[in-house]
Amino acid sequence: DVDGIWNTVRKAVKEAPGFEVIEDVVLGHFSFAKYLMWKDLVDRTTALKDNRIVQHLIDTPRDPYESEVSFVQRDEVDKLFEPSDLLVPLPADASQMAAVGTADRGKDFIIIGPPGTGKSQTISNLITHLLGTGKTVLFVSEKIAALNVVYRRLDEIGLGRFCLELHSNKAKKSDVLTQLGSAWSNASSKSAKSWELKAQKLKGIRDRLNVVVEHLHKRRHNGMSAHEAMGIKIRDEEIANRMKLHWAHANFHDEDAMRALRETVDNLQVQARAIGDFSNSPFQIITNGDWSPQWESDVTATASRLAREAEASERAFGYLSESLGVSLNSFDFQSLNNVAQFAGLLTECYRMPTAFALEPDAQDNIDALAQAVKRLQLYADAQADLSCSYEPLSWRKLDGTELANRWSIATNSWFLKAFFAKRAIVKEMKLGGAQGQPNPVRDAGVLRRLREEGEAIDALDNQLGAFKQWAGYDTDPNKIEEIRVLGDKVKQVVGQLASDVSQLMEIRSKIRTLLHDGNDLLAPEGPVGRAATEFLKSMCSFSKAVDDFAILGGQSARDHFSGHENIFAAIKEVADGISERHAELNSWCSWRRRRNEAVDMDLVQLVEAVEDGRVPIDEISETFEASYCTWWSGQLITEDEVLRAFNTAEHTASIEKFREADDEFQKLTAAYVVAKLSGNLPNQDDTERTSQWGLLKREMQKKRGHIAVRKLVEEIPDVITSLAPCLMMSPLSVAQYLPAEQSLFDVVIFD
Repeated sequence: DVDGIWNTVRKAVKEAPGFEVIEDVVLGHFSFAKYLMWKDLVDRTTALKDNRIVQHLIDTPRDPYESEVSFVQRDEVDKLFEPSDLLVPLPADASQMAAVGTADRGKDFIIIGPPGTGKSQTISNLITHLLGTGKTVLFVSEKIAALNVVYRRLDEIGLGRFCLELHSNKAKKSDVLTQLGSAWSNASSKSAKSWELKAQKLKGIRDRLNVVVEHLHKRRHNGMSAHEAMGIKIRDEEIANRMKLHWAHANFHDEDAMRALRETVDNLQVQARAIGDFSNSPFQIITNGDWSPQWESDVTATASRLAREAEASERAFGYLSESLGVSLNSFDFQSLNNVAQFAGLLTECYRMPTAFALEPDAQDNIDALAQAVKRLQLYADAQADLSCSYEPLSWRKLDGTELANRWSIATNSWFLKAFFAKRAIVKEMKLGGAQGQPNPVRDAGVLRRLREEGEAIDALDNQLGAFKQWAGYDTDPNKIEEIRVLGDKVKQVVGQLASDVSQLMEIRSKIRTLLHDGNDLLAPEGPVGRAATEFLKSMCSFSKAVDDFAILGGQSARDHFSGHENIFAAIKEVADGISERHAELNSWCSWRRRRNEAVDMDLVQLVEAVEDGRVPIDEISETFEASYCTWWSGQLITEDEVLRAFNTAEHTASIEKFREADDEFQKLTAAYVVAKLSGNLPNQDDTERTSQWGLLKREMQKKRGHIAVRKLVEEIPDVITSLAPCLMMSPLSVAQYLPAEQSLFDVVIFD
């Protein structure tokens, strides 16, 4: 009674706002295909939660999934696994091999990647490895295309018959039986010996190649690898050639030291930007890195005084040069010291015969004066040794050698003859000049010495007669020594005033004339004497200012300035620049602190290259990295025997051998897995009728009337997992074909 039903419904909803009964019909198709999946989950929730992943997805889906099994890293595969440990018959890169190794450990994990990155290839290798290690696999995918891709790849290497496709709920019973029969009928009995030998060969080649790779990519003491350093060296070769770094050995720096080096270089670059152009900076003379307001004030004041003293000394220098009529050098402090020494010497040369020191035979005269001093002193000493006073030049009349011989003969005669002979000798000595009672024994030798020295002094008369201080035997040796010393100083000092031969000849000529003809000009009130005195005075004040500035700045101007045409002007320019730009001293001191830190870390080459302008300020860090990697990679190769012995031709040949061996090993691996899966299958003729194998044999022999696939799975579960240890199914077909009592699979792969 349809109308009665409608009336009953109308009465039930008449008080409900918005409800009414309209007698229209809507027809549609509704599928209950997934009802089995839903019912499976609802009915077996408790049992399903025995699986750790299912329990996690149901109870704690937002929490991290904890696992005690670690991932295999891609760079650890060759270290952890032999070639025979991972059964990979299809080409695979390091990340794919790591996935197979991780699965071998029993870890639950997810592989993520965009299309075309090798996920299906990885799944194929995973299934092969798992089957080869005796595990059962359930491969589940909603899309049949994903199952087909993997199946096709496995079938191409001979493993397709061990994979049972049950994606659709419309799977034909005959197709299932045909596939199971194919796996049973094509059992292989191949030996694994050839595969094992090939695995050993492959391992040997791989290990040799990996040694080089390991040494190239190994993180060393400083945290870098040779590969990384050589890459930077090649990429930045032009930058690296700006300067050279060097340390004792490749392990000189650890990671902390490298961080400190890079931090120091970064700080150096920051401070260098604050300075800008080093070449035009007047602060280069300052090495102090400790700034304070008082210090800045003192430096500014001292720089101003230094500029004034430099200007005054330059005027005095010019006046001296003009009064002498010669061009003097002021290139550096050594030149100024030579001029100052010469100015002081000029005051000593007043009324002294020193012009001879600049004559061509100057050295001969100096040597003669030295000889005269020596002879005069010996002559005076001999006279002092006489037993009594003698008339001057008595040695010319008394031959000391003859007197000594005669006295010796007399001494050896009989006493009376000896008495008269000795008395005659004494009388002769008195007649020869002895003014008292002479002692022949003592005086004979002294008279001989006096004759030797006297004759030597006579020989110097011609050479030294021009000196008014020369008086032969009566010459004062001290005055002669004074002339000699002064002449030697004049010769040496004047020789230091010139920078070349032509200038030296000019200076010597003019100074010689001054010392001889214009000696009166050297008087304290004379023009040359006043100029020399004024220059010495100004140089004293200038030197004091230089030293005071060095105390504040940390570096002496004497070490900083050289090679200038006019050192006074150069110092004045720098000192004026410091005074004018004193506000920049704080930044300069910061640079010096960072510079000193870099120098202490053996980066003096980098610092000098920055200051010289060879390294642009904005490229300091890049230059350091390039130069360090250039040095370090070369030093490492020198110290590392493997890298040093590397040969490109041999390495390339080994790579080619590895490729050939790997290709052959992949093919053998597939055959090895097939043989392993087939090896334990029973002979079809030896099966018992009532066993699971017997049931399958009867079903295979039927032409029609086969039992349902689900029933077959329930009846012969062990046979199916033996013949097809990999089941390829959709989620729906799992719910449809696999009974709840089905033995658990070792591994489940979802795509």
